[in-house]
Amino acid sequence: MHFDVLKKAWNKEVRAFTRDIDAQLAKRRKKSHFFRVFNPASQVATTVENAQSAFRSTGLFPVNINAIPAEAYNPSSVFDRPLGAEVPTPRSGCQ
Repeated sequence: MHFDVLKKAWNKEVRAFTRDIDAQLAKRRKKSHFFRVFNPASQVATTVENAQSAFRSTGLFPVNINAIPAEAYNPSSVFDRPLGAEVPTPRSGCQ
């Protein structure tokens, strides 16, 4: 699923929830309120079309080896040092 679809649906449900309930209750959001907001948002976002779109955009199905550029798989520059090189350690204490 594309998480932007879930995020938009979540925001819409939160606005509706806070608009429809008592102002005092809105200030005291509880864990028990979570699924009153999440379930409708999840129903909107969890569709076959969204799942297919997510697989398509990552190149998983149908297979598209060009969906993610090769540069995305390059190692981080943090690892650009020779094997066996000493890793600097922070000094302890104030100087």
